[in-house]
This record gives sequence, structure tokens and C-alpha cells, in this order.
Amino acid sequence: MPPFVVLSLPRSRSAWLSRFLTYGDWYCGHEEIRHLRSIDDIKLWFEQPNVGTAETAGAPWWRTLLNYAPNVKVVVVRRPVEDVFDSLMAIPGMSFDPAVLLPLLYKMDCKLNQIEARLPNVISVNFAD
Repeated sequence: MPPFVVLSLPRSRSAWLSRFLTYGDWYCGHEEIRHLRSIDDIKLWFEQPNVGTAETAGAPWWRTLLNYAPNVKVVVVRRPVEDVFDSLMAIPGMSFDPAVLLPLLYKMDCKLNQIEARLPNVISVNFAD
């Protein structure tokens, strides 16, 4: 089976989904992109058997991903930007500048649109589902 990547905005149950998708011989990481230090790291991660990852910061790098893991399967989880914004703003002890955060979330959401439009066989699921 080929490796997989779940791409979403933050606060879209990506951490929960990574645990749910870890079963049997399969391991689904969460935010594995934070560990990548080189292009070789991308290749090595996706050369492992039975592996996937759920990423909230990976959407801008989808072309790079396909260059080094061309057989990867991609799932996009969609959640309305306003709901993501509200959820982030409600995290106790965290502080975000709304004037910076909201435009950034919209840009990330546009990347998810791009992935759905340009990649064949992408599975898109709604957060509410």
C-alpha cells in the first residue's frame, strides 16, 4: 500500500485523526513536517512501509511532496476558516494577532483548494462529517 498524507487547517481534528489512522501495522504521524531537515528526510519518511501523516502546515509544499513521494495518497479535510479562527482564538493561554492569523488561514485554505483542483484522486472530506 502506498503512503498517505492528510492535509488540513489547524484545529480540524488532525491530531485525533492521526491516532485513529494508526492501527495494526500502520502508523500515522502528526505534524511530521516539523522533523524534516532535508529532502532526503522526505524520501526516507515515505519509503517506510505502512506510513502516513496528518499535517496542518504541509499544504504549501504539496508539489515538493509529489516530487519525492510520487505514489503518496492525499486526503484533504475541510473546515470553514472562520471556525478554525474561532477555535484558535479560544485556546486558553494562547495569544494570536487576529490581523495576521485570519489572512494566513485564508491563504492556507486557498492552498487546500489548489490541491483539490490540481491533484488527481484527492479525497476531500468535510470536518463536520
